[in-house]
Amino acid sequence: MSKDIGGFNYEMKNNIKEKRKIFEKLNIQDFSTKDFYIIQSDSTNLNDILHMIPNGKFVIQADPYASGIFKMNYSEAFKNKLNEFANYKEIFISSILSRTKEICSNKLIDKSRQIIEKERVLKDFDNYYENDIISLFKKNFYNIIEKISPIKTKCFTVKEKKLIILIYNFNNN
Repeated sequence: MSKDIGGFNYEMKNNIKEKRKIFEKLNIQDFSTKDFYIIQSDSTNLNDILHMIPNGKFVIQADPYASGIFKMNYSEAFKNKLNEFANYKEIFISSILSRTKEICSNKLIDKSRQIIEKERVLKDFDNYYENDIISLFKKNFYNIIEKISPIKTKCFTVKEKKLIILIYNFNNN
């Protein structure tokens, strides 16, 4: 992931290089390889984070007011729509990169300004793109979430408080 930092001043280049060294040392996990995502928050709305959870994975929501276990289950139509978005993004980015290359080849134009402008345009596009993806997930909430039902329920009382324990089997869905 070597991005060109030629358009930045000396101090910014050094800061970027130092941050890259730090991030290379970190062992960042790839969360897309996980099977279960546990949400332990009474302020996180499941609808707000759907776009971060891959297809076929389980979401365990441990919230005192709204708990449950859900499986992400994308339909073919939904997968196709996600692919359309990805293709649109790829076309846009390749177009911007080719235009930037043409403009930067002109010796009369300040290359560093063009590179900074390219990064700004790409960041703006990412923000719009991200909003479109989030909106797509929100509109299809009930089409991609499959609530997992418990296979067994145990109810008992401890110190005058009624407790219910739900037992799930993830292999038999």
